[in-house]
Amino acid sequence: MADVNLAFVIVSAIIALGFASEFIFKKTGIPDILWLIIFGLIIGPLGNVVNPQDLIGIAPYFSALAIMILLFDSGINLKSGKLLREVPHGTVLAIAGFAFSVAATAIPAYLILRLGLVESILLGCILGGTDSSTVVPLVSGKKSIREKTSSMLEIESIITDPITLIIPIVLLQGLSTNGAFNFSYVLGALTSSFSSSIFLGIAAGVAWPILTKGLGETRYSYTLTIAYLFFIFAAAGYVGGSGAIACFITGLVMGNIKWITKTLNINKETSEITQETKTFNSTISFFVRSFFFVFMGATINIKDPNMLAMGLVISLVLLGARHLAVHASVGKAGFHADELTLSTYMLPRGLSAAVMAPIPAVQYGLAKLAFFTEIVSSVIIFTTLITTAGTFLHMKKEGVLEEIKTKKDHKQEEKDI
Repeated sequence: MADVNLAFVIVSAIIALGFASEFIFKKTGIPDILWLIIFGLIIGPLGNVVNPQDLIGIAPYFSALAIMILLFDSGINLKSGKLLREVPHGTVLAIAGFAFSVAATAIPAYLILRLGLVESILLGCILGGTDSSTVVPLVSGKKSIREKTSSMLEIESIITDPITLIIPIVLLQGLSTNGAFNFSYVLGALTSSFSSSIFLGIAAGVAWPILTKGLGETRYSYTLTIAYLFFIFAAAGYVGGSGAIACFITGLVMGNIKWITKTLNINKETSEITQETKTFNSTISFFVRSFFFVFMGATINIKDPNMLAMGLVISLVLLGARHLAVHASVGKAGFHADELTLSTYMLPRGLSAAVMAPIPAVQYGLAKLAFFTEIVSSVIIFTTLITTAGTFLHMKKEGVLEEIKTKKDHKQEEKDI
């Protein structure tokens, strides 16, 4: 019974902290994820209230759940017209960011850790993409961030999610068998994953208002969206696609179905997702986000101080590479200087990298790469801190600018009087 009581206390604390950290974020600009991860560190590796090793087994399931819910919630709240204009920018940034990040990680891994070239690139691929489950809550719907910028950053993180899963697996298959790497296979796998996911997401989004026609007034009908999401995520996996992309596209179509039918000049009457459903999904998203980042902090595992130092080195090199990638890819795409700076700081690595880190040693028998877990955990900490600092500085700057603008407006009103 004591364990049950302790579990309930922890759950209560996480929910309260989730609310408090969101309130602090709105008032100070300090992102909520920082407090949640710190709490996870306290109850996990630092305080041993929960054993991090006991949580590792559910990490793939929890990370999938978080990505599914958070991306769907982001999709239904995005405006399609503005989002589509940022797909090219987000795609270019995703490719450039991934390539620069792989190089930025592989070089110190090769020179300092004395890894082989392919092993260094493998570590770079695991740490190559930004974490959508971290980026989306930070930038989505924030008044201090233009929708043009937030859409680009969300698209980038969503695109890199499957890339950081597919390419490492292909590299591992070659490493474990000492075989040759088929790069045409990699390209084909990525193309197949994206195309099947987008097609499934569009089909699911279009089918939703047809399947639920007449259920608008039925009690608890909005809970069907969660069941629908689980099915879509699983279906995407079965056809070789990405559940994350499929759920995001589904949400995007469901939230903008009227805009889509109007744009395509389809006269058939359609119903958008109800406000009740949006509120329900937003609430679920709040719970999942709060528990997700606490879980992330609780599962961080670093035993060797040298790995912590190496993680710091890689994180700083990643920051420099991110700066180059942002300015090389979208530096002349109409973004303000402060937006480019924010985009540079938006480089968090998360549970996707944490889930991939032990796979080389555990699933492919590459015991010499077991230390990947510690390095990746360290990079997650430092990149999250960098992202937190960058977001905070952006929020403060925007707050100061808004205050100056307000004062100028008041002075102008006084002159007019």
